[in-house]
Amino acid sequence: MATAQSVTELAFHELLDTRAVRAVFQPLVDLDSGDVVAYEALARGPAGSPLEPPAALFEAAYGSVRVAELDWACRAAAFAAAAGAGLDPSLRLFVNCEPVSLGVPCPDDLWPVVDAAERRLRVVSWRSPSGPWPATRPGCWPRSRGPGRSAGGLPWTTSAPRRAAWPCCPSSTPT
Repeated sequence: MATAQSVTELAFHELLDTRAVRAVFQPLVDLDSGDVVAYEALARGPAGSPLEPPAALFEAAYGSVRVAELDWACRAAAFAAAAGAGLDPSLRLFVNCEPVSLGVPCPDDLWPVVDAAERRLRVVSWRSPSGPWPATRPGCWPRSRGPGRSAGGLPWTTSAPRRAAWPCCPSSTPT
């Protein structure tokens, strides 16, 4: 008989194999003007599933040694959703990345989405809370393939908007 853990592991592998990760977006708002100045992309598994929370996704990924692949799938899902919703290219799109994936090339099947987004959008990649801070200020991020408006149709998260200031990284504060 299958255990809950083995069912979750199988569901995770199917989710990742089919690239069924989705993205939701949190606006970053200038508190003085109320303007949305950027969005943060947040990864989610299938709605209503045990793998919906990002912690569950990454726990399964670390358990199956597929962290970098999941990380790239999350980034590609964010880029595809932002582009599909017509995100204004003048706004920054912040995406988290796992430190262990920084030296891992993008999977071939995800590369077209990642490449197109990096050419069209103002992407700022930053480390996930679990690892060390890499050099991720705009202009310092290497191309992904190498080593290493309004919301429109963007799906929203239920989190409160964040202030558009990052004291730890002043050069990335939107102008």
